[in-house]
Amino acid sequence: MRRWLVRVTTAHVQWMYHRGVHRLVQVAPEVFTELRLGANPLRDALSVLAAAAYWDRHRFGFTDPPWTLIGTYTRGRLLSPPG
Repeated sequence: MRRWLVRVTTAHVQWMYHRGVHRLVQVAPEVFTELRLGANPLRDALSVLAAAAYWDRHRFGFTDPPWTLIGTYTRGRLLSPPG
C-alpha cells in the first residue's frame, strides 16, 4: 500500500474521484454538497467513493462490504490505473 501511495498518479486519482462522483450523484445527489472536499485529492477521491458505497448500502439495502462496492465503481482498478 505504501508503494501505491507514492506511485499513484494525479490522473488515476482524478479518475477515481470521477467514478465516485458519478455513482454518488446517481444514488444521493443531495449528499455530495455535504462532503468536505478540497484538502487532498486522494483523500477526496476515497471519501467520495466511500460515501457512494455508504449510500448504496443505506438506500438500497446492499449487504456487500463497502470495499466490494468501491471495487465495482472503479471496475477493479482502485489500486491500478485504468487501462
